Amino acid sequence: MEEQPPSVDDTVSRAILALVSNVVPFAGAVIEPALIVYDDIRARRAHRTALALVAVAEGVGGPEQLGERLRQSPVHESQMVQGLEEAIRTGHEANRRLLVRAVINSLQHDELFDESQLVIDALTHLDVMQIRALARLDQEVGADGSWAIPLQRNADGTVKQEDQTRGSGRSPSWADLPDPIRAALVRAGVSTYMQPTTIWSSYSDRPTEGINTFGRQLLEQLRLEGMTVIPNHKPADP
Repeated sequence: MEEQPPSVDDTVSRAILALVSNVVPFAGAVIEPALIVYDDIRARRAHRTALALVAVAEGVGGPEQLGERLRQSPVHESQMVQGLEEAIRTGHEANRRLLVRAVINSLQHDELFDESQLVIDALTHLDVMQIRALARLDQEVGADGSWAIPLQRNADGTVKQEDQTRGSGRSPSWADLPDPIRAALVRAGVSTYMQPTTIWSSYSDRPTEGINTFGRQLLEQLRLEGMTVIPNHKPADP
């Protein structure tokens, strides 16, 4: 039977017990609980590494097939290392599953190498805060890429004053995001940024900044992997 790593609850309980058992203050009273936490974190990371590697091996037919594939293609080996390192780092299971899936897809099908690399590179910049922001941007967009809630227009067809921001293609949700979140989304390639100096001479029925096509595709893949921080449904149009 496979030995499981210490759970977080077990780590905390043991660390607290070690701390309170040292009734006389000395340096070791703090060092011992810290070492317990550090060692258990390393054990859990090692366990995640093993699980991810086993999943990749099983996905390509077994350890021998994986070894042969990596010997044939150093670029796939480099990609697998990057994907597994990120899978170990992330604390979210859906991210981990998607990273493992991307590695397997690439190993099985050479034509999917570039697509898998884009997924791995994107998830390197995205964790729960960034993904939640991306989902918020996605709610603004309909299935055809236009605004999910149509622009408010006057009788003559012009956009109403209160909807001028969206009418110019700008995303209100994008403007509300903290700068570090926006920067991460752009680096990941899942969002498009419109320069403040850009001037549009006509109104737009679709956003020109915010989530892009790749971002929407990545969100859908994460939903399929069970990423619960992402809303599953967009609000109904009024």
